[in-house]
Amino acid sequence: MKNKIATIILLAISIFIHWRWIFIPKLFGAGDFAYFLKFPQTWVELATSPGTWDPIWGNGFGTFNVIMFMYPVYFIVGVLSKWGLDLIWILKLTNFLPLIILVPLSSYLLARRVSNSVLGGFVGSVVYSYNAYILLL
Repeated sequence: MKNKIATIILLAISIFIHWRWIFIPKLFGAGDFAYFLKFPQTWVELATSPGTWDPIWGNGFGTFNVIMFMYPVYFIVGVLSKWGLDLIWILKLTNFLPLIILVPLSSYLLARRVSNSVLGGFVGSVVYSYNAYILLL
C-alpha cells in the first residue's frame, strides 16, 4: 500500500511541476528544437522501414543516418503524423511525456531497491528527478 501511495504522489508532483509542458499547446524549447517544426511533411516519411538515409538532417539535402537507435521513436512520430496529429503534440508525447513519467518512476524503483525502503526510494526519486540538471533537459 505504501508503494502505491508513493508512486501516486511522485506522479502528482511530476504533473504539478511540468503542467505547462503537458497542458499548454506551445512548444517549449530552444536552439535547434524549433527545426523540427520547419518541414512537417518529412515527418510522415519516418513511418517507413529504417534506412541509411535521413531526409531531415543535412540542410535539406539529407545525410547518412547514424542514429538508428532512434528509429522506434521516429517511427511513432511518423505514424502519428500520418494520422494528422499536430507536430507539437507529437513531440510532447514522444519527448516530454516519457520524461515526466519515466524519470520519477524509474529513479524511485532504483532508489527503493538500493535503500530497501519506500521512504528512501521516495526521497531518492525526488532528489534525482527534480534537481536542476534534469529540469533543464
